[in-house]
Amino acid sequence: DLLMRKSTDQGLTFAAAVTVATGLGTGNGDLSLTGLRQGTAVFASLRSNSFPHATINPVSGHIYVTFNNNPAGVDKADVYLVMSTNAGATWSAPVRVNDDATITDQWQPTIAVSPDGLNLGIFYYSRQEDPTTNNLFKYYCRTAAISGATVTFRPSGPVSDVASLPEFGRDNVVNSTYMGDYQHAAATSTGFYVTWADSRSDLAVGPPRKDPNVYFAKVPLEGSVGTSVLVNNT
Repeated sequence: DLLMRKSTDQGLTFAAAVTVATGLGTGNGDLSLTGLRQGTAVFASLRSNSFPHATINPVSGHIYVTFNNNPAGVDKADVYLVMSTNAGATWSAPVRVNDDATITDQWQPTIAVSPDGLNLGIFYYSRQEDPTTNNLFKYYCRTAAISGATVTFRPSGPVSDVASLPEFGRDNVVNSTYMGDYQHAAATSTGFYVTWADSRSDLAVGPPRKDPNVYFAKVPLEGSVGTSVLVNNT
């Protein structure tokens, strides 16, 4: 389960725990996702988790939390949102964020709210454009308009402009299941600023490996997406 404790004295003391969401699974909520890497013939396990990302509406004080979870049925990974309008005392039922009609994986979301408190953005990995093999992924977003306690989502769309194969398990030092993690987004009055990792490029010195790199995009508050920009230049 996902719990929270609140402090009103800058961390000197904390109130009793409140349940934010239930049923997130064991092992940090790992969703048993797999991927087929370039040059391999067998799907292998890649790490996922249910680590929550939270943000606070700077105008209303409402709290929003996003996480991924395994829903009922065949679908292994969807993204969810819960919110509190009373400073964390109670929480809404989870709302599914990804609006695809597939059973592909959506995982590792992050979240941001604009300074005027009127727009919310959730950003996550998605394989919805590869429904046959559930392997290629893009970084996706879904933005929403906020009106008081009502969050109205707009249609989702890709942030990354090129699909990527998964890339993991090639480094003897790094945990063999790790692929991307700790994505974050920030918001200004003109848009969401998003970074993520993808592996669209081949690694020139180590074929058939792909080359995980960091990318950036500015997403308008209404959700239209621009072009990915490579951040690291090594």
